[in-house]
Amino acid sequence: MRLIEYVDVIWLNDDYIEKMFEVESTTSIYSGILRMTDFVVKVPNLAVDMHIVAPAEDEEQVRRQMTRPTFQHVMDRAQHCSLQYLSFQEVRNKRSLVEQAGPLQAVF
Repeated sequence: MRLIEYVDVIWLNDDYIEKMFEVESTTSIYSGILRMTDFVVKVPNLAVDMHIVAPAEDEEQVRRQMTRPTFQHVMDRAQHCSLQYLSFQEVRNKRSLVEQAGPLQAVF
């Protein structure tokens, strides 16, 4: 629990963590990725999609952090997990899609 208590958003499917989101508008992108990859290292048999959500103007910095050797090493070993970037605008667009299509639609 200590590893995930600082992750911003955790989506569950029944009792299993399916997705994790770090919203990076005021904190370090590095620390958000670190929190999630620490989880992957500690719970290696769990498939989870991880998302860094940040402003579009920070995309280059987010992608640069995601390709740091330490994070790449973790993600290469965790073949059942993913680490992705989402802009704030993409989240807004997906929210709009859910509003139009209904709450049971899969958009992520």
